[in-house]
Amino acid sequence: MTVMWKHMAIFMLAGMYAMAALAEQGERWEVTGKMEMKGMPFAMPPQMQEVCIPKGKQGDPNYARKNDGSCKMTDVKQSGNTVSFKGSCVQEGRKMNMSGETRYDAGSFTSTMHMTGEGQDGQAMNVTLTSTGKKLGGSCDPEEQARARGAMVAEMKGRADAAAEMNRQSMAQACEMSSDGATLLAKSHYYLGASPMCKGKKAAYCSAVKSAVANDAQAFLQLQQHEQQIRDYSKNGGMVSVVQSCGINMRNTIATVCRASASKGPLDFLDANCPAEAKSYRELLRKQEACAGRGFTGATYDSDMKKCMGGKMPAAADMAGRGYTSGQAATKAAGTEDASGSDATNEAIKQGTKALKGLFGF
Repeated sequence: MTVMWKHMAIFMLAGMYAMAALAEQGERWEVTGKMEMKGMPFAMPPQMQEVCIPKGKQGDPNYARKNDGSCKMTDVKQSGNTVSFKGSCVQEGRKMNMSGETRYDAGSFTSTMHMTGEGQDGQAMNVTLTSTGKKLGGSCDPEEQARARGAMVAEMKGRADAAAEMNRQSMAQACEMSSDGATLLAKSHYYLGASPMCKGKKAAYCSAVKSAVANDAQAFLQLQQHEQQIRDYSKNGGMVSVVQSCGINMRNTIATVCRASASKGPLDFLDANCPAEAKSYRELLRKQEACAGRGFTGATYDSDMKKCMGGKMPAAADMAGRGYTSGQAATKAAGTEDASGSDATNEAIKQGTKALKGLFGF
């Protein structure tokens, strides 16, 4: 945003002195211009330029108009050495209205111009341009300077357009919506609030959040933490309630999360929030242990376990936490029972071998 404002400011200041193409000789003037823009995050320093003003035209507001036909001066009135004027500029369908006043004499002038309208990003612009001029003397060619300044203004506009496009692309990338609950909650201020960065995306955001927290226990817990932080730090401001903004019914949502977690856990979430589902899930885990005790091994382990379980398997995390791994016989207590059983079998084989050696003498 800052880059866009900067290029726009330079472009407008340069455009002030893009001379109309006139055949008559001009005079060299030193002009200092300053711009103040409402809402601009920084103050533009004064800009000094040497310009070629047609002789005797220092009080004519047309000397500062652009020569591409996009700007037009109207209602020009003169009283002594003071000229007031109104006008407008139209670029890419956006209109800027202007009004101002110039006071001049043979060797100097002071001019003030107010401009209001729509900027490149669609935001309202309210600009005040002030300039002072001092005649340096010597002749110059207004046409030649008009061409040079026209080229400069075109370059400035190209840079401003490029900056605006980069800003648009950055905004589009920042506003891309994730399906991950944690990411959605972390970026809630992008989509919600009085002046969200990603305008017009609230409905899509709320739909994505509701889906995430209704199907993922972890996302639901993160939503609870988010809302708790708002309650704890409400005095600091800045955070927006997702529950209120999106109209999330937490009681209904937790019931949905419990149903979605009934066959996949995690168990600690079910124990804390869903007693009925926790009981059902514990039964599922006990059945899983019973099936694992049947000693399924090898490549058919997964299919044998699934068949034994009637197609219902606990979450991978809970299975791993109890020592059950794909393609292996299940063990309990970190495999201590199987290990002791294996040692006993090996010892029996050794003793049997010794007995056979003694019997047959080898």
